[in-house]
Amino acid sequence: MKTKISFLALFAFLVTTITVAQESYTDVVSVGDVMIIGSPSGNSYEHVEIPRKNFIIKKGGIANISSIAQNKVEVTDLKTKNGTTLVSLKKMDGKKFFNAYRILKADLNGAINSGELKLLKGGKSEMSK
Repeated sequence: MKTKISFLALFAFLVTTITVAQESYTDVVSVGDVMIIGSPSGNSYEHVEIPRKNFIIKKGGIANISSIAQNKVEVTDLKTKNGTTLVSLKKMDGKKFFNAYRILKADLNGAINSGELKLLKGGKSEMSK
């Protein structure tokens, strides 16, 4: 009986610790902030919405997924839907992603926690100095 109670207490503690450890970056990031797209957390990006290769090719683009890593992007829009914050990202150099898409979307909290997006210190105004 004591082991069941101690197990339940340990389980409850771990669940609350994991829930608190997931940070929310909605207060830190605003429209106009500059971020860097990092490398994917696995074989492909999980939190940055990358179009499938056949759609990229249909639009006349180059389907090289690794080409977006280390690109500086600007946050153009923030939307919260069902507790998930989606950001719209535009390349800082004005070019298109894969020579086909002007904007990509990403789950803000998931992408930053997994390292797929990295927040730079300061916003667009500090980058131009």
